[in-house]
Amino acid sequence: MEERAAEAPAEPVEPDGTVEPEEDEEPDEIEEAEAVCDELVEALKEAGVTLPSLWLDVPRRTWWATPLVDLGRCNVATARALAAALRRGVGRAEPGPGS
Repeated sequence: MEERAAEAPAEPVEPDGTVEPEEDEEPDEIEEAEAVCDELVEALKEAGVTLPSLWLDVPRRTWWATPLVDLGRCNVATARALAAALRRGVGRAEPGPGS
């Protein structure tokens, strides 16, 4: 009987059994989340608000999980400016998906 060599998986397998995508392969969800994050930064800038800790959280160990826009932490003055910007904009913006 002829023995066949075990085929290597197409993508790297982590010790916990999860499969990571190729380095140059980014799921569309991540690209969309990056674009939304940039859009949020620009909209906040137009409203005079800067969230210094805003970043995109892409879970590494579970690459298929939904990326999250982490708004981070801010001081009281920034929180107050954000609340004021939201109050000014209530009813103006088009509702987004899932609204």
